[in-house]
Formats: sequence, structure tokens, C-alpha cells
Amino acid sequence: MSSSSARAQAEPVVALVCVAVLCTALAGYATAYDHSLPTADRDRAPPVLDAATDAVLVDAVARPDHIRDALGATSSAVNVTLIAGDRTWTAGPVPPAGADAASRPVPVRVAPGDVRFGRLRVIVW
Repeated sequence: MSSSSARAQAEPVVALVCVAVLCTALAGYATAYDHSLPTADRDRAPPVLDAATDAVLVDAVARPDHIRDALGATSSAVNVTLIAGDRTWTAGPVPPAGADAASRPVPVRVAPGDVRFGRLRVIVW
């Protein structure tokens, strides 16, 4: 048989390496694609808490009269609550059960010259 009429063949080891490289590339693509999709179980509250803290704090002290400014921190529905002692200030709609929540301690100005320990809490859904 002449060499011009022979069919092309690949070595078995080379074929297996090519299949392994193709499978690895597809797995990498699928993983990257999966991580790029939005998920319902992601924790959305901490970034909103950071933005709400920036909106409420004036000279490193939380001001209850600025609590409504924190509502514009996200495009999602958000409830912002500021608690100091027995006083509570809330802005936003009533949150549903199971919504993402985050909180942090902040100093709160309850009256001119009167600063108390408090907590800023955001609930995002």
C-alpha cells in the first residue's frame, strides 16, 4: 500500500491527552460561568450596612435624623434601624421573614452633647 492512500491515525496517548485537555477546559468554563450568575443565597446585607453606616454617621457619630439617607444605599428594598438604649429609630418598609440582615455597634447622638452606645441594623430583601 502506498503512503499516499494511508489514513491518518493518532497515537492513543496523544488522543487521551487531547480529551483530558478538552474536559479540563470545559470544566473551567462551566465553573466560571456558574460563578458569574446571580444567586439567591448571597449575602447582600454587609455592603448595604457599609453604605448605610456612611450615610448615618456624621463626624463618626450616628445621627438618627440621617437614617432616611441610608435608604438610598441600594436598589433593593431595605429597612434601617438604629437602637440606642431604650430608643429606636426605623426607616423603610417592614421586612419579610428570612431577609438578609447585618448590624454593627455605633455611637449614637441622642441629644446635643449626649452620645450613647447603639447598634445600626439593616435588613435587605
